[in-house]
Amino acid sequence: MYIAATEPDNTLFIVTGITDLSQITPEDFKPFYHIPVNRFGKLRTLNIADPDGDGKIDLMIAGETNGQIYDLEYKGSGDPADSTSWELSVIFDVYEYSGFSPDSAANNIDPRFFYGSVANDMDKDGKNEYLFINYRTKFDVWPNDKYLYILENSHQLVGVENPSEVIQNKFALEQNYPNPFNPTTTIKYSVPESAGFVSLKVFDVLGKQVADLVNEQKQPGNYEINFDAEQLSSGIYYYTMKVNGNMITKKMILLK
Repeated sequence: MYIAATEPDNTLFIVTGITDLSQITPEDFKPFYHIPVNRFGKLRTLNIADPDGDGKIDLMIAGETNGQIYDLEYKGSGDPADSTSWELSVIFDVYEYSGFSPDSAANNIDPRFFYGSVANDMDKDGKNEYLFINYRTKFDVWPNDKYLYILENSHQLVGVENPSEVIQNKFALEQNYPNPFNPTTTIKYSVPESAGFVSLKVFDVLGKQVADLVNEQKQPGNYEINFDAEQLSSGIYYYTMKVNGNMITKKMILLK
């Protein structure tokens, strides 16, 4: 039995060798795995699943105030009670997704990820979903904050020579790199099979548009564009991508 702890140090516990649950004592709970703490730590809601269908058990864990969702997967060999037999992946990081820094105390988002649940394949596209609740949204700080997040597993494709050419099944906007930047940075984005008109614009903190990077029909695929802010002052800027009425916004910092 694997247990995700709510304590701030992100420790998983394990109970082994017990066949009668009524006989469990506090001494039976042993530290099993430590996940590095992001921001304030704490873990919530552990589910046992196999979202990628590879036959290996995954422990799906909501990271509460970490702002992260974890997938701890059994490697397929070794003692399941030994932490070295498992491999950890951060499958979602709300700070990376939003562009906010987890180290900032002021004017920041403050997520609490609870009640993660394995949803199997809700939309019947052959890919399993994992959904979780954000108990603490801050729409006044980040308008694109969410009450409910749904992660869809992308099965690995075999025989693809250039992974960058794999078309995503939904549009995505990556964090610009480098960030902070001076004066140029690269923004990568993905256009889905069903995409139509795509726009990608940059705004200052007052909501004034300062750049129009993309404003045209795009074929499905993965793209990147270079943003030159030579004419702009140092500060925080936001870049927004719109596709078929859907929108993603991320933050970037210009330091001169």
